[in-house]
Amino acid sequence: MHLKFTLCNSAVANPCLNNYVINSQGRKMSKTLGNVIDPIDTIKEFGTDALRFTLALGTAGQDLNLSTERLTSNKAFTNKLWNAGKFVLQNCLVKVISLLGKLYWLVRFVFAHF
Repeated sequence: MHLKFTLCNSAVANPCLNNYVINSQGRKMSKTLGNVIDPIDTIKEFGTDALRFTLALGTAGQDLNLSTERLTSNKAFTNKLWNAGKFVLQNCLVKVISLLGKLYWLVRFVFAHF
């Protein structure tokens, strides 16, 4: 684990916690070891959302285990989130629009009479 504190030029000192990205065997990823996952290939295979979600799950100060198994499971999870959002928009949007239409007429009525 790598912990680094840096001082910024502002009035308040902001500690920055840096963590390592490690592979599935627990070794630090580095170009010299040749165990680096190429982000462009990862985005093509798993998608940008899965990669962002995997990297966002890392806690500051703790090492992040980046493996294809983890990317695969996070790709499935982000796909489920996308499908749930699409379901809500397709099925509930009509009801919300009709409710807003009713509220519009109610607001017009109230302002016209008071």
